[in-house]
Amino acid sequence: MNTIKIKAILFSAVLATASMSIAQKSNEVNAAMEFQSFQKKVMSQDYENAKKALLDAKQYIDEAAVDPSTIESPKTLFYKGQIYLSIPALSAMMKDDAELISLSNDSILKQGVQSLKRSYELDTRNDYREEISQFAEMGRYQAINEGIKKFKENDFKAAQEMFETCIGMFDIVGKTDSLAYYNAGLAADRQGNKEDALKFYSKCAEIGYNSPDSDMLTSSLLRELKRTDEAIEVIKRGRAKFPNDKGLLLELVNIDLSKGDNAAAEKSLTDAIAAAPNNKQLYFAIGSVYDKLDQPEKAVGAFKKALELDSMYEDAAYSLGAHYVNLGAKGKEAADALPFGDPHYDETIKKADAEYMKAIPYLEQAVRINPKNTDVLNTLFQLYRKVGNAEKSAEYKAKYDALK
Repeated sequence: MNTIKIKAILFSAVLATASMSIAQKSNEVNAAMEFQSFQKKVMSQDYENAKKALLDAKQYIDEAAVDPSTIESPKTLFYKGQIYLSIPALSAMMKDDAELISLSNDSILKQGVQSLKRSYELDTRNDYREEISQFAEMGRYQAINEGIKKFKENDFKAAQEMFETCIGMFDIVGKTDSLAYYNAGLAADRQGNKEDALKFYSKCAEIGYNSPDSDMLTSSLLRELKRTDEAIEVIKRGRAKFPNDKGLLLELVNIDLSKGDNAAAEKSLTDAIAAAPNNKQLYFAIGSVYDKLDQPEKAVGAFKKALELDSMYEDAAYSLGAHYVNLGAKGKEAADALPFGDPHYDETIKKADAEYMKAIPYLEQAVRINPKNTDVLNTLFQLYRKVGNAEKSAEYKAKYDALK
């Protein structure tokens, strides 16, 4: 082939490429001018002309955004982000505009955010970073206030969306909005959306925000979702930093109990009590474990310690009473199982009644704490009848009936 022709072809290609680049740079400028016109029209509440300017700006920027010469231009990406995110904003003002509604979808929002993020990353000359930072800060400020408002109104779905917007705004400028992650987790949790809550709490645990609570919340959700091994790993990681935190220790107990490993739960609770010796809930919990392990003396000791720490601790008083009721019931079953005429029957019944009598003071303590507890009133009515005190039995039966 003739070398002159080769050079001519190459020269033509260079000219063509240059003209295309100039055209795309022109598209950047035109997009910027139309976007500025859009902003002015919005300020003057001329929404119809604002819409025309914005859609013209989108047409220009879409052409620039796919051309190799401007696809990674910080300017193109900056205006693409601004224009794309302005479309749903204008749609909210022009609520009945079908064209804007059709454009205002999740895709355009994601593209807008990603374009600003990429512009921020590529803008080594800092031409647009300050404006992007201001945009992100303002968007985050508005979203978090709206999220808090929606949370207080119990609109947890909308609150979660707002907090996720906060996360996206900070992500544009390479920041992590730890508070928004935590709030999004709370909002998801309140909806019963455990998978989303887990995602947000896990992020908090990962970055160490609001630890050790975020570790405990993450583990608790993993446990509820039957992902026990993962829950254990989260607690181990949390306890490496906070070895004596009672919340983490209690969560470890809950994991052990969910596995049916009462022996491990006892060990975890013993560690927790060593870290928090005046925590009544820990004594109550270990008393329940001893009950399951069939260690009645230790169970009674733990329940009594809980009551010693708080004489108004209804759960401990009730559990002590229930413990003795169960022992009395077992004694009664043992007596009933004896052959007719067995000489040990009376002695066995006497021991059973003694256990029932031990239950009464604690159940009466529980009903003094909470006079409307019908379960306790019913139990007391039946207990007094079992031990032959008709007057007391009738008294509690009347109180029970009055509430029922």
